[in-house]
Amino acid sequence: MPVDQVTGLPRGKHPGSDHPGVAGHDDQHRRAPTLAITERDIDRREPQIALRELARLIDRPRGASHDATRDGRLGPVTAEDLPSIERLWRDERVRRFLGGPVTEDKIAVRHRRLPGTPGAFAVKDRPKAQLVGMVTIEPDSPRGGTEVSYTFLPEWWGRGLGREAVAAAVEWARDLPGGNPVVAVTQSANTGSRRLLEAIGMVAGAEVVEYGEPQTVYRLRSPAHMRQK
Repeated sequence: MPVDQVTGLPRGKHPGSDHPGVAGHDDQHRRAPTLAITERDIDRREPQIALRELARLIDRPRGASHDATRDGRLGPVTAEDLPSIERLWRDERVRRFLGGPVTEDKIAVRHRRLPGTPGAFAVKDRPKAQLVGMVTIEPDSPRGGTEVSYTFLPEWWGRGLGREAVAAAVEWARDLPGGNPVVAVTQSANTGSRRLLEAIGMVAGAEVVEYGEPQTVYRLRSPAHMRQK
């Protein structure tokens, strides 16, 4: 999906993770003052919407169902995570459906802005705490809801951790105040990302064209269909 969905992020609008894309979104997202959450948020210098409510919720302890999965864990991005996260921005396989590798000047900006950004989560496996990827959550996305984006390192593809992490993030986003619908966007040709979203109960909706490629907007079907396998 188009998850660089936070602080290094994009699809014409995000920061560190691209949109869902096993990785999958693009590369430019809007930036928020103390809480950007998509590549566009991280790359843009002028402050956007201050997501104070999101920042407050992220600082508040959450239940295990919101920040942990069976085999992995979601937590704030730290400076120690940056070397591995940088791979998400440079790897051509990860960036295949996200507009290609991130430029060096954007990587430098993301290095400064990403650590501690509310809405940006490092995904790590439980046994060794190795970084698996990144997930970002953007309330009030231009997509018309709370947008979840993600990217994962190639060596972790196909192991189920990405699906668990995105399902946990979607559930977390669903519980934010306001009752906004949860959405995710991925390039229509990104079959791996589309299967992931459909496996956790999201349904394909409108198709839009961005960066010359068709993108599919997914929406969460309903709380009853949320599932983590």
